[in-house]
Amino acid sequence: MRIVKKSTQAVTRAYAAHWLSVAASSSRVRLIDNRSWR
Repeated sequence: MRIVKKSTQAVTRAYAAHWLSVAASSSRVRLIDNRSWR
């Protein structure tokens, strides 16, 4: 059970980190697009 919990935590952390990075990159792209358009 401990191994399963650890693996699930690792996957959850990696998943959250991945989406956080994706959100940050998308927000940066939006800012750049807005500046370029304006």
